[in-house]
Amino acid sequence: MSFLFGILAGFVMPLQTSINTRLRRSLGTPFRASGVNFFVGLCFLIVLSFILGDGLIPFRKLAGQPVWMFLGGFCGVTVLTGNLLLFPILGATQTIVFPLFGQIVMGILIDTFGWFRGDVVPLTLWRVLGAALVFAGVVLVALGGSSEEKADETRTQSQLWAARLFGVSFGTLGAVQTAINGQLGAFLDSPVQSSMMNFLVGTLALGLLCLFGHRKAPKPSAKGPWWMWVGGFLGGGFVMFNVYLQHLLGTGLTVILNLIGLTAGGMFVDKTGVLESPKKPVTLQRVLGVLVMLGGAAMIRLL
Repeated sequence: MSFLFGILAGFVMPLQTSINTRLRRSLGTPFRASGVNFFVGLCFLIVLSFILGDGLIPFRKLAGQPVWMFLGGFCGVTVLTGNLLLFPILGATQTIVFPLFGQIVMGILIDTFGWFRGDVVPLTLWRVLGAALVFAGVVLVALGGSSEEKADETRTQSQLWAARLFGVSFGTLGAVQTAINGQLGAFLDSPVQSSMMNFLVGTLALGLLCLFGHRKAPKPSAKGPWWMWVGGFLGGGFVMFNVYLQHLLGTGLTVILNLIGLTAGGMFVDKTGVLESPKKPVTLQRVLGVLVMLGGAAMIRLL
């Protein structure tokens, strides 16, 4: 059951991207959609924190801590908004895969050099081979579209690769966010409070951005399906499951289970077009590429 929970936690994240993409269509900008997502997630985590007995964030305890310890929310804002921008261009599978590649590469760098007060993990041959496998899997996924998909493509190959490189670049912030939240969670002795701080900073940043930076944006509309408002609950649920699983299974195995769910969820969304998502063919080459990525990630995390 723990393995299933880990896979399920990853599986819902592409669904969250689909939901937030639909919300973006109603609200007019990806920043408004991200802001709503962060606010809903923050409310969910506050309720969860009281249920678990952790309470609100002890701000006095955080006095004197380095500034970078509070930047996880900004990283989260960039990752979530980047996903909203990429999803209509690349589809669910590639929107998951390319940021994931950036996340894994940055994770290796953080472990190797001990950034953000992390423990130093030596760069072994297994980790190098794992990174090479991840890169090979990314190439297979990127080049694995069907002939029908390529004939219908409205963007040039240079534009597509620019979007993919953008995905890799903001994906690196996913690893930075994980490292920061991990250190904050250890300091507060509460992963839920750490996640709450992440969502609070993200909500405030997006609120200010929408208030002062998007005055000429299209007028938002609340019209749309009811489910376009629940993306924040899925994000909060992802945090809740991982808090539980990290204590039970350890971080490495939890990450692998999440990766399996993420990639399976991305291909499911592409294949079915669920939640008003555009359908994208899921070719055998892309499936093989995802499997190669998972093998490389397992070598990096577990060996």
